Amino acid sequence: MKELALKQIVCMFARINHLEPKYVPVKTKVVIAHTAAAFYLFEECLEPSGLSNSQNPVDGLLITLTTRMYNVVSGAVSLLALGRLQEAEILSRTVMESALSLQYLAEEDSGTRLVQYFEHYLGQEREQNRKWQKELAGLSDEWKSNHGARIKDKNEALDKTALFIEHFAEAIGVKYPSEKGYPNFIGICSALNKAIDYRTIYMAMCSQAHHDAEDILNDLIISTSPNGHELSAQLGNETNNFSIFLVLHGVRYYLECLGKVGARYKFSSVVQQASRSCTAISDLMEEVGSEGFVGNRTQGWVPNGI
Repeated sequence: MKELALKQIVCMFARINHLEPKYVPVKTKVVIAHTAAAFYLFEECLEPSGLSNSQNPVDGLLITLTTRMYNVVSGAVSLLALGRLQEAEILSRTVMESALSLQYLAEEDSGTRLVQYFEHYLGQEREQNRKWQKELAGLSDEWKSNHGARIKDKNEALDKTALFIEHFAEAIGVKYPSEKGYPNFIGICSALNKAIDYRTIYMAMCSQAHHDAEDILNDLIISTSPNGHELSAQLGNETNNFSIFLVLHGVRYYLECLGKVGARYKFSSVVQQASRSCTAISDLMEEVGSEGFVGNRTQGWVPNGI
């Protein structure tokens, strides 16, 4: 990407996301430029294509989900620019979920899969209400009444939502209720030939998101070691580099998905830019992941003084 284009994209991204461009680290600027460039092209393509005025509601939903995906990845990259590496890593999990779920929805039978997606949400909410109701058994009458009223309100809202989904399915010519359920995330990954990604990258992303014991255990083990100071520095480098690596993975999933959506609507400029950006992000991933993540390579990734 040419320097002038990179600078202009970073300035636009920074303004929208309340960042100060001069404080954004140089390598993070590259990530920002490649994250935003393909999406800005996608937005440019919408109006002349007539897609934003499509009579098919499926198109509108896929556009909305694409924008939602971009907003999430923008949040992760903004945290990266602020030097909040572990927090950015946490959000990278949502980026991966958003990108692969959208890719699954857009890949084929989009109308049917969207209805299944809505049904899945409805089923989850009804099950949550059932469990909520069950928890009231040991509470006082006052609490039962208070919570019971809210459960009733929510169930009524879900009934109206179910009716809307039924009308939506009828409008797009899809059977409702669906004969096949919507898959869980491992099912989505498997359908996209990314089961290994789920078992490795996604599970690693979940570690930070769940605040599991890994980091605390590592700190505890190192604190009891005779060369604890040296190991602590090494662990800090590994933790930071791996966080950057996972954020870049999330960005790559987003770009792959955006390329697929662009191909669906024959937005050749989006497809080409997404492909170029994927290559650039992959190169950065290889650099960050070299030597087992232990080298001090946060130079250019975090603001000065961090």
